[in-house]
Amino acid sequence: MTEAIAIISYNIKICPILLYAVCSVETNFQNIDNLKDYGNASYGVCQIKLDTARMFKKNITKKELQDPINNIYYAAQYLKWQQDRYPMNSDCIVSAYNAGKCKLNINPDYIQKVKDEYGKAKAIYNTKRYIKYTRYCY
Repeated sequence: MTEAIAIISYNIKICPILLYAVCSVETNFQNIDNLKDYGNASYGVCQIKLDTARMFKKNITKKELQDPINNIYYAAQYLKWQQDRYPMNSDCIVSAYNAGKCKLNINPDYIQKVKDEYGKAKAIYNTKRYIKYTRYCY
């Protein structure tokens, strides 16, 4: 899934580490349906609601949203939308993603979880990049 996250992030122009962190916090990369998510079902790896995905594709189906790659794609679209709403404010971007369509409820616990996962993912990414660089040099 990390390759899909990297490609989708690049195409949508969002930080791949942020998208990775959100996927990790939402379901730990498990493709699950949460039918009791504050009155509306959430689907897939990134726990996207149909209404949210329909902001980007009007006739998307539940089955399409349950596909992990599609789910990550719509999560990335939604994060990009939040990023455009709250430029340079990662706490608001992450909180708005968690709160749902057109809402902003600051959730310090959720923000911290995403920041923790972001830190872990960034460390792994930097280590892999360093290893790749040192192999190239020698």
